[in-house]
Amino acid sequence: MKSLFIGFFFFKIVTLSLPTWAGIGFDFHGYYNSGAQTATTSSESTTTYWRGSVLIDVTSDFWAGWSYGNSSFQEVTGTTDNHLVAEDMGVALQYSMGRSQSFTVYGVYNIQTKAEQKTGSVVEQLEGSSYVVGMGYTPDLGRSMSSSDRVRGFHMGLFVNYYNADYTSKILNGVKSSVAYNKNLIFPSISIFKSF
Repeated sequence: MKSLFIGFFFFKIVTLSLPTWAGIGFDFHGYYNSGAQTATTSSESTTTYWRGSVLIDVTSDFWAGWSYGNSSFQEVTGTTDNHLVAEDMGVALQYSMGRSQSFTVYGVYNIQTKAEQKTGSVVEQLEGSSYVVGMGYTPDLGRSMSSSDRVRGFHMGLFVNYYNADYTSKILNGVKSSVAYNKNLIFPSISIFKSF
């Protein structure tokens, strides 16, 4: 709830300081990967990540806003199931450059990261913070498909991303304690961005 309030406050400050012509954009990233190995002990891993952001056009090529993300890391080795599911919320910044703003870099600092980790029958609640950065090629498909201004501003492309989460506390059996867990991932993603 605290993060939602901070996000709303940040969004209001940004929007009140912008000129009336400022635009709004919606950004989405998605990634999925699954693999299996069979040696002396069979193992299977599945990773999913998605993130959505609401952004305000601060300048013609710089955007700022609020982001929500969800990630899932599951590894099954033999009969042991290790599954981590995390939710992230934080401030997003994005900068586009080049012809038709086809090249984009972004960064998100998640002031709140909450996760549930299951290892066999043991369930832990984790809290901390995280960040994700990335760069990619996202051409304006609307510009190439039509001359209509209503279609322009539709970008789709590929990104290379780095995600890092640091967990500082956990709750196990109702008892809260300090921890030092880290989870990171380098991954590609498909991106869709639409501005208005």
